[in-house]
Amino acid sequence: MVPARCEVREHHYVIADAGYALQPQVLKPYRGVRYHLKEWAAESGRPKTAKELYNLRHAKARNVVERVNGIPKRRFKILRVPIECESVVANAIVFATAWLHNFIRQQNAHDLAADLSDGEDSNEGSDDDGNERWADAIEGFPFDFSLASNWRDWMAAAMWDEDNSFQC
Repeated sequence: MVPARCEVREHHYVIADAGYALQPQVLKPYRGVRYHLKEWAAESGRPKTAKELYNLRHAKARNVVERVNGIPKRRFKILRVPIECESVVANAIVFATAWLHNFIRQQNAHDLAADLSDGEDSNEGSDDDGNERWADAIEGFPFDFSLASNWRDWMAAAMWDEDNSFQC
């Protein structure tokens, strides 16, 4: 569950693991459906259902989020250890380390190789106009999204339909 003090703005979502409660604005994977990227690599197949496609894309998105958070944590010890301070100070520390990380990367391009040592292509599946496409879809949601399960099912079906239209 999203912590009570954490308010998620409209049209923003939280990527959560299967342990979180299914609720509006929380994107969690389907249980009992293939999820981990290693499982997909071992099977070397395409998703066969909308739920499998949803879980695959969820796993990829979660992997990106964890990498984005993991790189600064490896570089800056202050992000790995708990500190007692005001939330304003904690936020400033996060922004300062992000700025410093980006500055180091701009000054030393070789530093990027150390951050992304696994060699994955970070632009895989990028879609520059993706936000515009989904903004149009948001206007006409076909049902009440207070039922998070229906929303997740609708999203999985929309992904499946879009993916299948590209395969033809």
